[in-house]
Amino acid sequence: MPEDDIYHSKRKYENFVKNVKLFLIPPEKKKSGYVRGKAKYYCKYKGNLKYFYKLFDRFGAEDLSYIRRGRLLCIFRLICYVAGKDLANSSYTLLMRQKPAVIKDVDEVFNLSKVEKHALLTASVGEGLLLIEDEHSEIKVVASKEEHRLITTNPDEIIEQKKSKAKKSKIANKVKPKNLLGKASPKIKVEIKVDAEKGFYRHKDLSLPEIKYLLAKKYKISMQKSCFSNKKERYLLKPRFNEGVNHFFLIQDISNYLRSKNLEVKIFETKKPDIIFTIDKKKVAIEIETGKVLKNNKKQFLEKIKLLKKDFGENWFFILTDKNLSKDYNKFGKVVDKRYLNNYFEKILKISPKGKSS
Repeated sequence: MPEDDIYHSKRKYENFVKNVKLFLIPPEKKKSGYVRGKAKYYCKYKGNLKYFYKLFDRFGAEDLSYIRRGRLLCIFRLICYVAGKDLANSSYTLLMRQKPAVIKDVDEVFNLSKVEKHALLTASVGEGLLLIEDEHSEIKVVASKEEHRLITTNPDEIIEQKKSKAKKSKIANKVKPKNLLGKASPKIKVEIKVDAEKGFYRHKDLSLPEIKYLLAKKYKISMQKSCFSNKKERYLLKPRFNEGVNHFFLIQDISNYLRSKNLEVKIFETKKPDIIFTIDKKKVAIEIETGKVLKNNKKQFLEKIKLLKKDFGENWFFILTDKNLSKDYNKFGKVVDKRYLNNYFEKILKISPKGKSS
C-alpha cells in the first residue's frame, strides 16, 4: 500500500473516493459539502461515475502513489465535464504544442479557432488542448518533482543528476560498516522459507528478504480483495503462462478456501475447468471468466461449455472477475457473484458462519 506524503495526498484521495457521487452536482447548486469551493468541473452524465470506480480498482491493483491517483482523477473529471455525456459514445484527442509547419494541417482536421492555433504554437511544456467532439478546452499537465526527475530530457538536468549521483556514490563508498572493535561487520545469514513455485503469498506473511527473493523470481506485488475475508491486501503473485493477475488470484483464493474445508481440490490450465472440487463424492467444476475468451474466441468458449455440460451435468458454475459481465454469461450457465461466494459455499458445505457443522 502506498504511503502518505507531505501534501496529505492520501487524505485527499480518500475524500475523493468517499464523496465521488457529489461530483454529479454542479458547484453552484451545492451549498455545502465536499465539492464546495472546488473547481467548476463536475460529472454531467451520471453513467460516467462507473469509470471512476474502475479507476479506483485499477489504482489499488497497480499500487499507484496517492499523488498520481489524484492527478489522474482530476484530469478524468475534466474529461467528464467537457464530454457532458456517456464517454463510451465519445471520442477525444489531446493536442500538445505544434510546430508552425504542421499547424495548418491540424487546423483543417480539428477546425481550430485563431486563439486555439496561437495557444498550440506558443504552449509551454505540458500545455495543450483537450478536444471532445465539438468541445475544446485548455489543459495543463504538471509533473511532480520525482516524475520530472525520471522523465526529463533536458541535457543540463541530466548532467546535473549524474553529477549528484556520482557524488553520493563516492560518499557511500567511504563509509564502511564496522562494529565496536573496529572490525568489519560479520555477514548475516538469511533463511528463506518460501517455495518459489507456489505462486501465491500474502505480503504480510513474508519477511523482507523473502519478499526480495520472490520479486527476483518474477513475482508481482498486487492489491487484491479476497472473496472470503472481504479485505483488500497486498499479495505476491506469479501467474501462470499467459494468465492475467486477477484470474490467477481468484483461482488461488477459491482453491485455498476449499482446501481449508478439507475438500479435494484440483486446478488446471488446459481445456478442463479452472477448479474441480469433490463434495459428497460428487465432482463440482468452477470456470472463472474475465470476458476475454467470450469476446475474442467465442468458438473456443462454446466448446468449453459443451465439455462442462457433458462431464459435469448441472454441477458447474461461472465466477466472473467483473460483476458487470453477468448478463453476458447467464444465458450460458449458472453465475455466482464473487461478492456472495462466501455465503454460497457455506450453504453448499452446510456450515455455519463460525465454521462448525450444522
